[in-house]
Amino acid sequence: LVRSSDGCELMPDLRHTEIEHKYVVDGQFDLPRFRDVLADLGPVRTSAIRVRDRYFLTEGGRARRFLVRHRYDAEIHQLTIKALEEDTETRTEINLDLGQHAGSQDAAVDAFVDQLGVVWRGTLQKDLEAWYFGDCEVAWHSPQYLKKYFSSGFVTVSIVRSPASGRTSSGAGWKVPVQQEPLQVLRRKQ
Repeated sequence: LVRSSDGCELMPDLRHTEIEHKYVVDGQFDLPRFRDVLADLGPVRTSAIRVRDRYFLTEGGRARRFLVRHRYDAEIHQLTIKALEEDTETRTEINLDLGQHAGSQDAAVDAFVDQLGVVWRGTLQKDLEAWYFGDCEVAWHSPQYLKKYFSSGFVTVSIVRSPASGRTSSGAGWKVPVQQEPLQVLRRKQ
């Protein structure tokens, strides 16, 4: 919780909290209609990109239940700690911006996480379409690994706190005001 100078509790400290609800959909999901409905809601911005996430489980991560993710795509380049929770709707997520200027930096990231005692690593590629609104981000994820099992994907509605500003952030440095009740925003968009 954040406290005022007189010690009163103001609101939960959500600077490093990811709030995201996932909906897995089947092959009958009407993706063109979904896109049309979201476009009609008037997003501030949209994007469609291919994302590559490299995940690392370290000795410390196994003991304290977190993964390290290295994401590099056309919009962001981050090294992230993601908490492993039974319910992933609300969990700790700490992002470090590595910037686009130096490219993917795979070798440097590998050397960094190797020093932490990597016990497992894996890569996930997915096509991602995102619609950014004033209070949340809605995304269509189409992971490559799902395509060999069925032609489907999943939808997420998320609010992510920017650690530097305490403001809500959705993709590529785009920021909107902090919401008092983030879960209410998710329920409204659902």
